[in-house]
Amino acid sequence: MLGGMSGFDCRKLRAATGFRSWPDMMARFGDLSQRGSDQTALAAHVYPTIQQDILTHDLTGGLTVDARPAGVDPRLWESNLTCRHIGSAGVVELETIRFFRRFDVQSYDALEQRYPEIFYWHG
Repeated sequence: MLGGMSGFDCRKLRAATGFRSWPDMMARFGDLSQRGSDQTALAAHVYPTIQQDILTHDLTGGLTVDARPAGVDPRLWESNLTCRHIGSAGVVELETIRFFRRFDVQSYDALEQRYPEIFYWHG
């Protein structure tokens, strides 16, 4: 579990782990000065308490879905195809275009046509 590539609903994380604040969490993690110690701390103190309620990406096949966020249209899972992983540079262009064409309720054609150097599919 990589700290720089993780996101949490703070209320749920506090409830699951008992952490009350950032300083409280850091105090429980202990010495984080060694390379990889943040990953070790997350694996020991956070992952065991939230493992049944997470979405993960793996590097071999995409998204592993154990749970879906409540209140989100399940069809929007396709947004997971628009980037390689959380924190990755850039997007998967074709999947991003496909996603917005399928789910964007507004038309940005006029804007896109005005800037074909950015929105190259109009060129």
